[in-house]
Amino acid sequence: MSLRVYDGQTFFDVALMVAGSAEAAFDLALENGLSITDDLTAENELQFTGIAINKKVVEYYRVNSVVPATDKLYEWILLNGFWDDLGVWQNAAVWLAEKWLLAGGVWNDNGVWWDREFWN
Repeated sequence: MSLRVYDGQTFFDVALMVAGSAEAAFDLALENGLSITDDLTAENELQFTGIAINKKVVEYYRVNSVVPATDKLYEWILLNGFWDDLGVWQNAAVWLAEKWLLAGGVWNDNGVWWDREFWN
């Protein structure tokens, strides 16, 4: 079966669509002579001769036109924000500032540098 790849898809996304399981991603990459870590583009056309591992997932994706594209998820979070564990929306500007402070550190009121290992 010939498969169309959509922008932002990974092998795991495509495997979910055609086999209903991320497990098929490894076979999919191998069958197409690619590495599981290779970036896919909309120009890629993949072949898949395997079987559906979970037919219910494949059918659900087909009927509901689900097209997962998780390769761009991190970029979306950086641009838009996310819901934190307390259910509070963190916009991108605040999130990026907090991540920089956690990754780099901050000077406290006494002039002492606190790096992230103190905050974990």
